[in-house]
Amino acid sequence: MYSQQIRKNAINDYSKGKSVDGICNNYRISRTCLYNWIKLYSVKKDSASRTEFTYSQLVSLKKRLDKLSRQYEILQKAYAHLNPTITQKLEIADTLKDSYFTKEMCRVIGVHHATFYNHDRRRVKTTQYQMRDVLLKDMILQIYNDSGERFGANKILQKLRSNGVNTSLSKVSSLVKELNIKSKRRNCPIKAENTSPEHFYYRNKLKQKFNQEKPNAFWAGDVTCVNIKKNKVYLCVVMDLFARKIIAHSLSYRNDNALTIDTFNKAFESRKCPKELAFHSDQGANYTSTEYITLLKSLNVDQSFSKRGTPYDNAVIESFFSNMKRDDLNTRRFDSLEELGFAVASYVNHYNSYRPHASLAFKTPDQTEYEYFQRLAETEKGA
Repeated sequence: MYSQQIRKNAINDYSKGKSVDGICNNYRISRTCLYNWIKLYSVKKDSASRTEFTYSQLVSLKKRLDKLSRQYEILQKAYAHLNPTITQKLEIADTLKDSYFTKEMCRVIGVHHATFYNHDRRRVKTTQYQMRDVLLKDMILQIYNDSGERFGANKILQKLRSNGVNTSLSKVSSLVKELNIKSKRRNCPIKAENTSPEHFYYRNKLKQKFNQEKPNAFWAGDVTCVNIKKNKVYLCVVMDLFARKIIAHSLSYRNDNALTIDTFNKAFESRKCPKELAFHSDQGANYTSTEYITLLKSLNVDQSFSKRGTPYDNAVIESFFSNMKRDDLNTRRFDSLEELGFAVASYVNHYNSYRPHASLAFKTPDQTEYEYFQRLAETEKGA
């Protein structure tokens, strides 16, 4: 068996005019063998199409054609055995129409091309509304995932509107239902109301005026309890009422003066010791203690208290705790203080920078403060 290279060399020598006897002696082949190679590998040219080819290529193409013909025959017999209905044939044509010539495709499938044309023209196309719903679903899922699965239809709607998407609550609710997603919010168990008698009365200077005109005018604070296995952990927060922003928070195994004082000092330092500040809280022992009152007086911070047994006087803090627990803490179990601390810090960041607030025209606290200071800077620049 001679190699392909020897065959090419022998044919090249022949095309250069060397004698047949010389070529045969050089490569030790017979004259018949040489003439067969010339027949197989000499390049021919079709005068009509000007296509160059060899006899060997024609033989190879014929073998391939025979093989494809047998495969086609097998597939056609198998297809006929399945006996697809006209509807099924048209469905097959729908999937192939963009890849093949229509008449050729219809002939292979076994449906008249006129029947397919009629089907294709009468078929209901995907409407713009359907395409918009597909895009809306993608945006809804993105917002839902970004919220940590906390947002329901209403909050998702507000985030869509803040991103410039104009739609309705009914549409968002419908798509949320189709996506089968639900907010993971969970309510806390209802505890018996504390009916302890009122022993002290402190003046309420806030009087439920939660919408303040500027930052660092009125802060509010409170403490709530979270469970880590069988242990109680206390969370204290301080909120600036202007933008409903949580400006400090602390965790402790003890609900004592150190917890509330540490949290207030964090807030006071982070806000660079603001002047003309007032602080509102309930009449818990931490906030009515001599140590806490003395601290606020030393910092020239005016103090305000809710009426005993009246959580509405500090509703914004109560609302924050309620949302945080339903959105996040009630849906999880914590094994350590560090794990709880990470979850609280993550939620505070979500609350300040991502969650829209109805009281802020569905803006975030960070956005509300940023816009305030931007307007203030423009006013000072203009003056």
